[in-house]
Amino acid sequence: METKNLSLEHVLETIDVFSPEELDRVEKRVAAVREKKNGNARALTLPPAPVARDFFAISFNDYLAMPLEERHEIQISAYEKYAEWIAQELERFQARWMLVCGGKVIESSPTLRKYPRREKVRLVGEQYGLMPFVFVKGPMIEESIWTVLPHHDSYPTLPITVAAENENPSNQDVDDAHTDSHLERRYRFHILPLLVGVMTETDKLITGVIDVFCVRDWAKSSLCLVNRTRQALIGRNLLYELPLRIALDGRKQTTEILGQ
Repeated sequence: METKNLSLEHVLETIDVFSPEELDRVEKRVAAVREKKNGNARALTLPPAPVARDFFAISFNDYLAMPLEERHEIQISAYEKYAEWIAQELERFQARWMLVCGGKVIESSPTLRKYPRREKVRLVGEQYGLMPFVFVKGPMIEESIWTVLPHHDSYPTLPITVAAENENPSNQDVDDAHTDSHLERRYRFHILPLLVGVMTETDKLITGVIDVFCVRDWAKSSLCLVNRTRQALIGRNLLYELPLRIALDGRKQTTEILGQ
C-alpha cells in the first residue's frame, strides 16, 4: 500500500482551492479527528444545517479555548446574523429557549424552568464536537400603570429581595449571552438562577429560586430610558413561580402582598 507523506504547507496550499462545500467536509473531518485524538469515542455527526455554517461550524475545542468575552461576542453575532431563523424555530417549537448545535435544534422548552445549565451545554458540545448555542425569546416589556409619571400617571411597584443561590452572583454561570431590543435599542442579558424574596403584609417572607434575565449595564440600557431610577422590571412570571397573590388599589395607588 502506498503511503503519502504530505507536509502541512502542502495541505494548506491545497485547501486554498477548495469550494465552500469541500471546506465544509474538511471542517467536519477535522472536528471528528480532533475528538478521536482527545479520546472522545462518542463524537456524533450532524446533517447539514439550514443556515450558513460559519458560527455553527466552530469546533467545541476551539470554543473551550476562547476567553469568555469572545464567546459572548460570537453568541451575540449569531443572534444578529440568524435573527429570522431563530425567530422561526422558536415559533415552530413554541419555545422560550432552544439549545442549538451545528445549526440543529437539540432541545427546547416553552418555559425557563428547564433552561440548560453549563453541564448540559458542555455535554451537547462534547457529543457533537461543535460549539453549542442557547437562543432565548426575549421578555415582553410592558410599561404598565405606581411609580409616579408625568401627567398624574403611575404604575405598580413591588418590593423584592434578590440574591444568588448559595453564592455571590458574580460567580454564577454566565457562559451564555443573549440580546434583544427595547425602544429600538439593543441590550444584552444573561439568564441566572437567583433567589427572590417577597415580604407579605403579615411579615412572612416568601422565597423561591427563579431564572432571571440579568441585563448588562442596566443603568445605561434602554430599559431605563422611561425611568432612570428603575432598579428592575418584574413580570407576571413572579406570580406564577413563587406563587403570589397581590391586590392593586387604584385609588390609593398601593400594592398589597397577600401571600401564596
